[in-house]
This record gives sequence, C-alpha cells and structure tokens, in this order.
Amino acid sequence: MATHETSPIEYLFIAQLAGLKQFINLLSYVPHLRRLSIDHLHGYDHKKIQVFPKVFNKSTHVSLRLEYITLDEFEPIIRHFFHHLQVLRISTGDDLAYLNANRWQQIILSHMIHLHIFDFQHSYNFTVYHNQTFFSSLIKQFTSSFWIEREWYFANQYPSGDGLNCGIFYSIQSCRRTDYILSSQHDQIDDKNHTTNDFPLVRHVHIQNQSAIDNCSIYFSNADELTISDDEYIPCDSITTILNRIVLLEKLQKIIINCKHFSFDTVVKILCSTPNCSKLILHSLLLNEIDGVSLKDNSLFQVISNKNKMKDLTVKSMCTFEEVKLFVKLCPRVQHLSIKVSQDDFISTIKCLLSKHNNDIRDLLTLRIQTTGNIWFARILMLFKSLRLSSKIMGDHDYFLWW
Repeated sequence: MATHETSPIEYLFIAQLAGLKQFINLLSYVPHLRRLSIDHLHGYDHKKIQVFPKVFNKSTHVSLRLEYITLDEFEPIIRHFFHHLQVLRISTGDDLAYLNANRWQQIILSHMIHLHIFDFQHSYNFTVYHNQTFFSSLIKQFTSSFWIEREWYFANQYPSGDGLNCGIFYSIQSCRRTDYILSSQHDQIDDKNHTTNDFPLVRHVHIQNQSAIDNCSIYFSNADELTISDDEYIPCDSITTILNRIVLLEKLQKIIINCKHFSFDTVVKILCSTPNCSKLILHSLLLNEIDGVSLKDNSLFQVISNKNKMKDLTVKSMCTFEEVKLFVKLCPRVQHLSIKVSQDDFISTIKCLLSKHNNDIRDLLTLRIQTTGNIWFARILMLFKSLRLSSKIMGDHDYFLWW
C-alpha cells in the first residue's frame, strides 16, 4: 500500500490484518475514515515503530480485537490516531498492562477526551504468581470515581470448571446505549456501584442465547425493539413470562426472531402480549407442523387477528401457499409483506394476495416475493401487467411489487 496515496473511504470492516506496520499504513491511507472494525489484528511484527506519519485522522468509532499486541505497542497508536474517538471497543489478552486502570485513565484523559463509550474485554490466565487474588486487586481499580462518573462498569468472570485457570474481565454495557446485547451470564449487574438494574435509555434488546435469559438481572423499561437469536429450545408456555422479566412487552413495536427451534405457536403467544407491535421479522421458524385449520379456530389466534397492529411482516423461511394464507389471516392489517415461496406456489400466491375478493389483506400496499427455481420471466411480467402492478426486479427470483 503506497502511503502517499489516500482514499475517501469513511467506513471500513476488515476480517484480519497482520502487523502494526500494516495497521498504521492503513490509517495513513484512509484519512477520512470515521468507523473502523477489525476482527483480528495480529502483532506478529514486534519491531518498535519509531516514526508515525502525520495524518489528520477523523475516526470516531473503532472496534479492534488485538492478538499478541501489548499496551506498550498499542498506546502510541492511540496517541497519534485516536484524538477524535468517541467509541472504542477493544478485546485484548495476555498483557497485564491492559488491566492497569490508572494507565487507561491517563490515556483517555490525555488522548481520547471525546470518548463516551469504552467497551473493553480482557482474557487472562492464572499463574503461580498471578492468582485470583492478584487479578481481583487489579480489577478493583476500575471502580474509582473516574469510571463511575462516566457510567463505565465492569465485571469479572472465572469459569466454574475444574482445572480451568483463566478469567475474563469485561465491560457491562453502559446505560447510555440505545442497543444492548444479552449474550451470557455476563449481563448480571453485580457491581455495588451500580445502583439500578433498569436501563431506561435502551431501545433495542438483542437476546442471543438461553443462558442470557436465565441469568439476566437487567430490566429495559423503555425498549421498543426485541431481537431473539437462539438455537436452543425456548418453552412456548412460559415465553411471555420469561421475556416480561427483561422488557415490557406492551411497549414493543418491532420484533425480530432468528431461532431454528421457534414454533409458530410461540410467535402467536408473543404477539398476544405485544399489542403495539407493528413490525415482525422471522428469519427462521418451525413451520412444518402447522395445523392451519385448528389454529384459525383457536380463540387466541382469533383475538390476535382482530386486535394486532402489524403493518410490516417479513418471513424469510420458505412458506407453502397455505402458510402464507395463515400469516395473512393472523395479520390482516399488514401493509408491507415480504415472503419466500416455492416455484409451484409463486403464481397462486400472488393472485391470492392481490385478489379484490381477499378480505384478509385489504390494506396491503407492497409485496416482496422471492421464489426458487426457474419461472418463465415473460409469464411473470404478463401476470404483473394483467394485475396492473408496478414492479422492480431485486435479483434472481426476487420481485418487489406495489400499486
């Protein structure tokens, strides 16, 4: 990479980068960069960098996972390039200097005065000289007034398994954030300096696994968006009780579900407790055992169908024609619908959804429909024309219709 050339790039994600010299050359090449994320930044070249290029760097958000890079090596980079940083997310390991709270305080006060989010994780190993007591004394320094005033809270975790001699020190996400990821038992509030379990400014809660639900002691009283991503089975009967311990279900306006073992019955139960939800996205769902006839006759199904405010529905799993009709029956006031159907059901699905005699979906304004296999393109265009539809081809077997 020629360092005398520059790029106008402002947002950049890199999966892997080897060497601090490469990293510095990169920062010199993109002086307009505002957001940078590197999944793995390796420090294989341990030669001390003596000269740094003079670059006016505008980066405000940086996310780095550092490997084999000491704080002595990383601090000069902060001094030269991170003057405007507002958000720093950093994952480190091994080097004990990263657990020096006083050093971090000086770095932040001197070189990152605009920083308002410090998302930090450090993995470490116990030795004969560095045991749990030693690490606890280091970590205690992160409870001084400097950290509390900024609402930067931390927790420490030791694995419970026998023979494991490691630990993780990590940030408890700040109350200031509007997004919060619940990923594990890390999300318990156990710091004596944190006086409340309510994060009222968080608007979007993302639950990543069952243990996050079981161990969460945080409440998000004003959240209006919920994402559930879990490959484990979540009991249908108790789902609303479980979720109500984390969010106020009546306030939710958007729900995203990405669970392989999430049944349609569970979705129905959630919608029953979220009357103000207007947008639902289903990435993956168990649809193969749906009994459409019995569901439509179910009293709970009827209540939801009559009262829900769903305006925007996306189903990314492959649906049969009968399943599409079931979704439409459940959400009759939907205005924007996105679905995926088989080649055999493509034509019949469009005709059904756009029929003037279909009272189940009177408010529909746009339809995005994806299919598989090869359908004669001219036949599709003729169908759209006969129905007086405006259309846009989004990609192979992907059509967007409006009227």
